[in-house]
Amino acid sequence: MKKIFFDLDKDLVEASKELTKSEIKKMKEKMQYLQEERDQIISIGPVGSGANIEISTKTIASHNFHHCTKLKSIELPFGLENIENSAFCHCNSLEKVELPDSLMEIGNYAFEDCTSLKEINLPDSVKRLGEEVFTKCHSLEKVKLPNNLKSINCGTFSGCCNLKEVEMPNLLKNIDSSAFLDCKSLETVVLPKGLKTIFDCVFANCKSLKNINIPDTVSFIYEGAFYCCYNLEKIYLPNSITKLDNLIFARCVSLKEVIIDAKCFLPDNLFTDCENLEKIYITKESFIKSPDFVKEYGNKIEIINKSLDELLDEGKSLKEISNIYKNNKETGIR
Repeated sequence: MKKIFFDLDKDLVEASKELTKSEIKKMKEKMQYLQEERDQIISIGPVGSGANIEISTKTIASHNFHHCTKLKSIELPFGLENIENSAFCHCNSLEKVELPDSLMEIGNYAFEDCTSLKEINLPDSVKRLGEEVFTKCHSLEKVKLPNNLKSINCGTFSGCCNLKEVEMPNLLKNIDSSAFLDCKSLETVVLPKGLKTIFDCVFANCKSLKNINIPDTVSFIYEGAFYCCYNLEKIYLPNSITKLDNLIFARCVSLKEVIIDAKCFLPDNLFTDCENLEKIYITKESFIKSPDFVKEYGNKIEIINKSLDELLDEGKSLKEISNIYKNNKETGIR
């Protein structure tokens, strides 16, 4: 089988250069030829696999196989270490991808708009996923992230509207902006202990999200992180949190009960348009630091005397803790 590698940008004329009619014609012919070549690719595999494109390389270059609209399966060989930016983007027929245990990095937009891709297993050797790697993979339903991954980049799974299940790695520290934006089928996410930061709009518009645990290692949650999570009913914010940004839970219309064990300033638009919110339990410290919040939600607020950690240290069960919060009448706010 022949080896074919495309570098679509190498020989194209720079945009800043003035083109003659002849140069424009040649460039169009080259692009048409390359597209015709790409349209013939159905499968990619290692040497000896019988795929119509066989490869043996450490790197798949940027845009090598983008817009291969008939490509259905990929089996990448052991020894591959890097998939560069947009390498397989817009491969709309791609259904199956097998990645080797030697792979360390997947670049930005590498599988963007692969709308037929249902599942992908990412080997634990992968230490970095670029921005928007799987954005708009509309058929993707399940993902297990590599154990060595410490950060989920901006928009990694944004627009994966059928994504239902994500298994997070234990070493994860940060989830960057819009990582799961518009994942409308995502129902449950278990965030690992050790997570530090949830950036803006990470789970915004995840309309099916019912349960989310925020571990007691999280320090920062940024603007709109859970905006428009219509099915979210309860939330617990641990005392590790030192910053809560604006509109984090805005338009979570099913949210009924919130326990805020944090001792930080609470913005008065934290729960904007949460029309069914019934009860907010907060610490004395947050009560004192957040007069505008108290004014906005005063009739729903009750102050908690002890942190969750203190109650757990006393041997209280979660059911007992919930009853303690519900029976706490110290505030006098009605």
